[in-house]
Amino acid sequence: MADSLPCPARPVRSPRRTDPRPAEAIHARRERPEPADASPRRTHPWHHHTGPRNRPRARLLCRAVPRTWDDALRDERGGEPVRIGVVSLNVCWGLSSTLPPAKERAAAFGSALEASDARILNFQEVWTPGLLRVLRRRLPSFPHVAFRRGAAGWPAGGLVSFSRIPIRSVSYASFRGARPRAGGLLFRSAAAIASSLQGVLTFELTGHRTVVGNVHLSANRDGDWTAGNRHHAFQRSQLRMFHRALRDARRPDTELVIASGDFNVPSDSPLYPAVLEEGAWTDPFAEADRPTFHARLLPDGRPARRIDHLLVSRGPEDRVVTGASLLFPDRVRLADGRDTFLSDHLALSAEVTLPAPIA
Repeated sequence: MADSLPCPARPVRSPRRTDPRPAEAIHARRERPEPADASPRRTHPWHHHTGPRNRPRARLLCRAVPRTWDDALRDERGGEPVRIGVVSLNVCWGLSSTLPPAKERAAAFGSALEASDARILNFQEVWTPGLLRVLRRRLPSFPHVAFRRGAAGWPAGGLVSFSRIPIRSVSYASFRGARPRAGGLLFRSAAAIASSLQGVLTFELTGHRTVVGNVHLSANRDGDWTAGNRHHAFQRSQLRMFHRALRDARRPDTELVIASGDFNVPSDSPLYPAVLEEGAWTDPFAEADRPTFHARLLPDGRPARRIDHLLVSRGPEDRVVTGASLLFPDRVRLADGRDTFLSDHLALSAEVTLPAPIA
């Protein structure tokens, strides 16, 4: 697993230009400078507080600028630990969705996140290159974009992460090989194929001894998460693969691991302890335990649950999550006048204290 190449000294005109390096090389571009007098960015118009506080190489893109947000991290605390905002959202790309097209909604939530003080964004269901282009246009101050190009040019697993902090060691692991043990032949075949298209994306925050994971597990469309359901062992197998990928992404000096995504496993299900790997992770959303799926978009009689999770590896007492909230709980008005939810999921947002940057 190779590190990213350094950003070039001069701006890159286009990330699609011909490059003499191998197709799987990691490309780089840097961001635009943040205005020196810029005021702190907040997500307050959109948030809802929930309580106190053998892998293929992937692609890394960054825009050229003379100064980075990582420099700002060092300036803020003079090399001391610093808090960053992490946001996770399933953007809802699907042929069966009743919401407006994802590209139109991305213009709204992308602008909101661009105006926020978040520094890491984990997106799920970014299934097309066109949607990825829209997100990149709407998030110009997030210059570092991690994903692996999969079939037909789409991001593998539908997973894309944006960062204002330089990143490296980007990797993607598919859930290929996870198969249901129960159910009919048609169900087991379809689930195995779907599992091969999903997985976990990992990367490091350069110089911060921190690994970040972005994951999407297969959905349980039965709405039954009891241990006897046909999805139970299948999702447990995917969770084992997820935890293995995060362990493999760690270096000997890694001090912090952050992981988020659409786990499709409710917090009240028998599989939830497996999400936390029997206590190896901290769940800052556990106390409030608010649903992360819009109830009004579910079939009649099916309750909304907390199926999205943002987890932090357990560590010293001084490593705390200082804030946890849900974003985009209400309908918003798009540019064409339509009122809509920005996704069928709510976004998770947390403030996490990073280890002190390496000088």
